[in-house]
Amino acid sequence: MLVMEGFEEWIKQELEQGRDAEHILSQFNTLLGQVRQSEAQRRQSDENSVVFLIMLEMGRGIVPLSALERTWRDLNGWLVQQGSSLSDHVYYIWHGLGKKLK
Repeated sequence: MLVMEGFEEWIKQELEQGRDAEHILSQFNTLLGQVRQSEAQRRQSDENSVVFLIMLEMGRGIVPLSALERTWRDLNGWLVQQGSSLSDHVYYIWHGLGKKLK
């Protein structure tokens, strides 16, 4: 089992280092592709091999005043969408209550 989390902090660090949104999205898509390929290879020998992505929803619809914070929130949302589209199962968990979305 592999559990990956902290994507929002990675995005923030990338933005603070001056990376643009396209670069960050490209990096993330490459990472997800590598993770999916590795998971598929591991499943050939162990059908219980699984990867969990823990990704945060940020903002709950509130738009930040700072341009950096808006970009940070937007990027996080786009990455969550990309991770969800590539996942077999998606759950939304809020205050300990889970809802299966996919």
